Parts: sequence; structure tokens; C-alpha cells
Amino acid sequence: MRRRQKLLAGGLGCVLAAAVAISGCNLGSALGLQDWGRDLLVGGALAAAMAAMGQQTDQTINQAIAGAIDQAGLAAPGAPGAQGEPGATGATGVTGATGATGATGATGATGATGATGATGATGATGAQGATGAQGPPGPEFFSVYVDTFSVPDSSSSKHTPPVVCPVGWRVAIPNTYTTGNPITMRMFISFDCFSVGLTPDTGPECQEFRLVPLEWQPGQQIDFYGVEELFLLLDVPVAEATAKALNVSRNNDPNGGILLVVDLPLNTADGLNLPNDLEEGWMLAFGLEWADRECTQQGYCYSMLGVEFFESAVGDTALSGATVSTTDPGCICGQIPTSQPVGQ
Repeated sequence: MRRRQKLLAGGLGCVLAAAVAISGCNLGSALGLQDWGRDLLVGGALAAAMAAMGQQTDQTINQAIAGAIDQAGLAAPGAPGAQGEPGATGATGVTGATGATGATGATGATGATGATGATGATGATGAQGATGAQGPPGPEFFSVYVDTFSVPDSSSSKHTPPVVCPVGWRVAIPNTYTTGNPITMRMFISFDCFSVGLTPDTGPECQEFRLVPLEWQPGQQIDFYGVEELFLLLDVPVAEATAKALNVSRNNDPNGGILLVVDLPLNTADGLNLPNDLEEGWMLAFGLEWADRECTQQGYCYSMLGVEFFESAVGDTALSGATVSTTDPGCICGQIPTSQPVGQ
């Protein structure tokens, strides 16, 4: 306030001096003086001050003017000055250093397991794929061919055809066999004995063999298969034997013979009539020899070429190439050819 009073007093002094033509104080034009007069000269305070100017010193005048100004300011305060423009924003201060990372908090307890969701609906069944090609049919019945034989008084029990009598062989019933089906033993035999002059009327009438069948079941000892022995009378074609004998006589050809095929159903009434109790895994063995002891040389007239065992359907088998007997038919040596075997 005191600073304001001084400024106003100084300014007003110049105005008043101008009014009384005091030289050396020129604050502006007459218009400026009038403005100051309207704003500051209020009531009779200024007139009183001017009346006293002639009687007082400058100091006294200034004091009187200051007092008048104070009274005028109190009676009618001046209008507020215009607000100044805001100052410029100060620069952003330097960012402080990042504080240390706090310790990791303890892990919270595991929440309860949620309930299992409902099972989704089963998807639609896809289209059926194309049917694959049909595989080859499996074997309906088994068939086993034997071409390894045993002979007595030999350093080796393994012999390949042709094998002269006596001779033995064996076979295992395979796991494809159907219990109860007939099993046929087919023998391939070569007949090699011929006499010059042999005719159909005097041909080989008594070609007898002795057959010994054996069986071996799992966990059991080897035993006879149904019977201890059977006798076979082989059928030798007379016409073929006669022709062969004449050919041997004329050409002196010892090679070859007549092939005899003999089918012997084992486990049927129309064959060897052996027990029909065979099962897979069983083993059968057979021994064959010439039956008439007085005609031992005739045993060399035959050679075993091979034996086949095959399964068939019930009723689909038959005995052929021989006659079967459970007793010795008693062939007489004079009823068979007596010539030496071919090649002897």
C-alpha cells in the first residue's frame, strides 16, 4: 500500500504541476490528464488539497495529496488490472532411479478341481468301406507225401526211393485234420518180376504182403494200431505183366516195371478197419514185407516209390489195388513166377 501511495503521489504531483504551468513535468496530453482527473479526483478531497498548496511547502503538499489519494482509494477502489499471461511451463525434472523389485509373494493354495464335463455325443458312424478281395481258400483236407524210408540191418535208417522190401515209414497227423474223417494211405509200388511165357491164364495169382501198423499218442508209448498185422494181396495186371515179360525177353531191358497204386483207407470199415480215433498230433508208423517165407527172392521184385496220406470226407474213400485179410491167406510159392528178378 505504501508503495502504491508513493507512485500515485509522484504521478499526481506532475499532473498538478501541469495544471499550474510548472515546467519540466510532462506526462502526456491533455486527454491523459482528464482521464487521471476523472479517476482520481473524487469529491472535494482534491480541491481541498489544491487550496492548501499555496500555503504549504512541497513536502507538506505531497503528504496532503497522499492522504487525499488514500481517502479517494478507500472511497472508490480502482478497477483490477488485467490478468497477466501464464508463465512458461518449467522443464520436466530428471526421472528418479527405479526402486528395487520387491520379493515374490508366497504361492497361493491350489484351487479345487472343477467337475468333469459331460461326455460329448457320439459322432455319426462313417460309411462302410469297400469289401476287400477274397483270399485264397484254405486247405479243406490235409495231404502228406512220404519219401523217406527205413530198412532193417542198415547203418542208416533214412533211405530215399526206390527201396526194396522189407521197408518201413511213418507220418504225423497234422493239426488241420478233422477228427472222424477217413484217412487213406496210398502206396506207390513198382512190380519188377516177370517170367518169359507168362500168360493171362497163368499170371501172378498170389502177390502177398504183411503190413504191421503202429501208433504213438502224445504221452503214451508206441503200440499196435488196432491189430498186430494185416495181409495184403496185391492186384497185378496180368496183361501188363505178360507184355512186360515178353519185352524183357526180347530186348533184354531190365529197366522199369509196372506201377501199382494201392489205396488203403485206414480208419473205415471198407478199408483196413482200424480204429477211427485218430487225432491231430498223433504219429502212425508202418512196416511192409513180402509174406511167403518160401519165396524170399520174390521180395526183391518190388520197390517202394512213395506213400501218400490224405484226408477225405466221410464216405468219400474206397479200398483199391489189393485185398485185405486179418489172417495169412497161405499163398503157395509155385503159384507165382519163379524166374530170377530182372537185373539179378
